[in-house]
Amino acid sequence: MFYKFLDFNGRLTEGIKYDIRLNRLYWVDIIAVEIHFVHLLDYSPIRDYSEAECFRIQSTHRVYSLQDVTDSIGFIGLTTDPGTLIVAISQGYGLYNLSSETFTLKANYPQHDPTMRSNDGMIDVNGNIWIGTMSDFRQQTVEPKGKLYMIDGSGITAKIENASISNGLRWNNGKLYWIDSLTFKLWCFDCKDSKTLSNRRPFIDFKTILPEVDSPEPDGFTIAENGDFFVSVYNSQKVLRFDRRGQLTDAYSFPAKRITCCCIGGINMDELFVTSANLNIKSPQKFKSNCDDQGGALFRVKLDIKGNAENYYSLSTTDALLVHEF
Repeated sequence: MFYKFLDFNGRLTEGIKYDIRLNRLYWVDIIAVEIHFVHLLDYSPIRDYSEAECFRIQSTHRVYSLQDVTDSIGFIGLTTDPGTLIVAISQGYGLYNLSSETFTLKANYPQHDPTMRSNDGMIDVNGNIWIGTMSDFRQQTVEPKGKLYMIDGSGITAKIENASISNGLRWNNGKLYWIDSLTFKLWCFDCKDSKTLSNRRPFIDFKTILPEVDSPEPDGFTIAENGDFFVSVYNSQKVLRFDRRGQLTDAYSFPAKRITCCCIGGINMDELFVTSANLNIKSPQKFKSNCDDQGGALFRVKLDIKGNAENYYSLSTTDALLVHEF
């Protein structure tokens, strides 16, 4: 059973992350160019939140705008300093200090195509940053020019090219799982030392799983402690749950067609938090006035299993100069 968590009339909410150190939930609104966070409760109710509990959470809601820096945010990642985030902007990535509300560019993507933008990303167990790209919002069609970049101490390397929409990615048992949304597949790679990819093969085909949906586009996903996959499927109203073999075991439906991303968090690491997008992304206020779709809200599901903590990017001595006391 789902519970509405927060409804702040978001446009394209995505990239949700839980910071276990602060009991804090982060997400982005890609088009609004905003970073959001709330502090969660110090307990994990099975029931829906009461009005008082919702007010407590809502009162901690903070919003950080980067409209003066970029025209979109694709990904945020946690660092070894709780007051600093990795942020992927349109053409590259940098560090955002929450205390000073300042962004410092680290690097642009090599030979960056200005028609492309950052999309989803992740930090691996060794602290390397992975960020995917896709056609930006000004393009009439999605071109298969997307890339998946890996960023480590030696620089920025394109590990995958010619993607349609490079989306969610996670590692598990020596394998990288990665979504290219318009192939309608979750792909699996053998991943040596978390850097070298080989033996690409399809793991889950969402056209087969959801034949009734015109365009069942897998989006962001997470992997639980027991190896279960929770995959957000855009255009479907659903997060689908699969076992470690890729067999469908459950489906969670929400009152929003465009489900975008999910993560597991909460004080007991047993709550699934889900983001969604507005059906009328360009004019969400107009959409809200005449439709029951709750796209733009966040939802939560109480689970019977636990999730894994996020990996951190390790700040260098130079990076640390950007960090103020938090």
